[in-house]
Amino acid sequence: MGEMDIGNTRRDAAAVAGVGHTEYSRNSGVTTLTLAVRAIQAALADAGLSRRDVDGVACHRVGDSADPALVAQTLGVRDLRFVRDVFGGGSSCIAPLDAAASAVAAGQARCVVVWRALNGRSGVRMAGAASNPALSADAQYWLPYRHISAPQQFAMFARMYRHKYGVTAEDLGRVAIAQRAHAALNPRAMMRQPITMDDYLGSRWIAEPLRLLDCCLESDAAVALVVTSAARARDLRRTPVTITATAFGGGNQLASNHHSDPTVPGAAIMAPRLYAAAGLGPDDIDLAELYDAFTPSCRCNWRRTASASRARRPT
Repeated sequence: MGEMDIGNTRRDAAAVAGVGHTEYSRNSGVTTLTLAVRAIQAALADAGLSRRDVDGVACHRVGDSADPALVAQTLGVRDLRFVRDVFGGGSSCIAPLDAAASAVAAGQARCVVVWRALNGRSGVRMAGAASNPALSADAQYWLPYRHISAPQQFAMFARMYRHKYGVTAEDLGRVAIAQRAHAALNPRAMMRQPITMDDYLGSRWIAEPLRLLDCCLESDAAVALVVTSAARARDLRRTPVTITATAFGGGNQLASNHHSDPTVPGAAIMAPRLYAAAGLGPDDIDLAELYDAFTPSCRCNWRRTASASRARRPT
């Protein structure tokens, strides 16, 4: 991924004015188009807006969801001024949000809906998407060994991490236990039953050294945001959250790279640019949300990264 800096001219110019979501499930029983529209409608209602207000759409996907142009057509958007279709999963989620904020700040669009919709459990699953050689140059190293699923790929990452830093199974288990405790506080979470270390150690292997409870769920769901100007958002139903800054940085392929330290993610490298764009520093951050699809990912990021995003409420 190429690098891109967001200058001070866009700081706090755009805001998230509404949030919508569908139920998280193992089988939604509907298409990703339906999931996307439902989440978008909920986000618009949350903001006090309607379909008629939408003039921009942005999403990310890995060949596993409805085309954004089709979503816009289904919504009945008559004058579509902005479309962004980002290819990628996982940490790509920031890209369409950044694009929406930039479009609003530049006057390309007035109201952009941003979403992710997928039938990740009942439909196209990540292992199936990853088996497409066009998705990554790394695929040439995976496919001869049927090494194609995300748990398999992150298992190699986890093995290197454990070997280099002497991390034990119990260390990873503590992450799983803590994350489940957090989920128990969230009424939308699918897995809310507390777990113990015995539960963790007794869970079946997925790809050593990853057990079942090291891995996130594959779910069917959609989530959507409404992005508009900060000035307009202040007059809407909800207290808006302004988008202070975003930043992109070059990451690493999981297989073909020269990256020897698993605790230094791309986020740590681009953190200075992010803080500079936001006019903030690490001491200003009191909430950090880390990508935690697998326990070693969360533990590695927490160990070393100095990067976090912060959404400031306007005064």
